[in-house]
Amino acid sequence: MNASEFYKSLERLEKNSQQEFFGLYKDFVLSICVRYAKNNAQAEEFFKIVFAKLLNDFTFHPHPGGISIDEYIKHTVIAELVKILLTKKEFYKIVSTVTPRDVDAPILTLPDDELIPLIRSPRFLPTLQQLPVNYRLLVNLYLCDKYDIKKIEHWLDIGEPMIRLNLDKAIHHLRKLLSEHQTSRYAQ
Repeated sequence: MNASEFYKSLERLEKNSQQEFFGLYKDFVLSICVRYAKNNAQAEEFFKIVFAKLLNDFTFHPHPGGISIDEYIKHTVIAELVKILLTKKEFYKIVSTVTPRDVDAPILTLPDDELIPLIRSPRFLPTLQQLPVNYRLLVNLYLCDKYDIKKIEHWLDIGEPMIRLNLDKAIHHLRKLLSEHQTSRYAQ
């Protein structure tokens, strides 16, 4: 069966194709869920929800110059994770002591030479999971998954100044946690 036939069989909800798809993409989807979750138990809960949604609503149609299957899966999973986090109000809330009109949008000037080591650090994932959910969501969307501010603004239904302000706070908090871990490691 070629890729196009495989995708069509997934749209028809054929169990054999769904099982094969699960085997191919479970680790990929779980790795995304782990980044958005506060712990492994929550990641497993997210995984069940988003994978079921992915299988039940599969609509990938490849065409030259279009997105790849991996990009389709990643975007679909992330969109569903954002929905989950936004519907659970106890998990998600962008907070600030200023209102968007009180502050100009800060320019995020995190150069790649600082950003890449931060994300590639072996302590990044456990540290990311320690962040409050609003910061974890923004760090994932902006730094890890490379969504632009306009897309984040659309998904979260908050203004660009508030997104930038909270991203700045999230990056600062992330760096602080990473540096505290580095200091505590040398103190042992």
